[in-house]
Amino acid sequence: MKKCIALVALAGLGASASAQSVTGYDILDAAESGFGGWAHVYNGTITNTGSGTANGFAFDRADYSGDGGTLNDGNLGTGAGDTQLFANSSDADPRITVFLDGLYELDDITLFSFDGGNTIPGRILGVDVTINGNTESFLTSEPSTNDEFIDLVGSSLDGLQATSFTLSNFLHDGGNSLDEMFSISEIQARGTLVPAPSALALLGVGGLALSRRRR
Repeated sequence: MKKCIALVALAGLGASASAQSVTGYDILDAAESGFGGWAHVYNGTITNTGSGTANGFAFDRADYSGDGGTLNDGNLGTGAGDTQLFANSSDADPRITVFLDGLYELDDITLFSFDGGNTIPGRILGVDVTINGNTESFLTSEPSTNDEFIDLVGSSLDGLQATSFTLSNFLHDGGNSLDEMFSISEIQARGTLVPAPSALALLGVGGLALSRRRR
């Protein structure tokens, strides 16, 4: 069964966030909320990891763990007030691990990153994706103004079954004023749900019972 396992509502981008298939995400090495007027929400544990510098501006670094927030609230943010800002410099190397609600074979990932309407970040050009310890580097495509598309079909990660995936080693073009900063407002993934062993067992029992009845 093909299923949108998005950090947005399953019914579509314009729908409410009542149906979610992502249980949360962890981030290592992100800019803490409030820097430069950029704000985001995280409902888990936020651990300050010291200061850093990007484009000559000092910022507080932080790790996030145990829950979710801005990146899985079903909201494709419209500005700095509802978007996660990331610094990508010698002082910061962000990694985002997304946790799913079941076992999936992933087809694609979309990053909503606001390259069109913000004054700081440029477009995300590439990113490493890790599934079950296997990592491949991808260049993104841009099907519409504010998203970056990562196609896993045909890659070394195609067909791998996982309950999570990690994004790292972000490459961005610095198209606006600060080339060591980028932002993400939401992450969306699509893939196929792998039935649990118990569900397969039930299907087997049901099929056996049906065949006996036919006899």
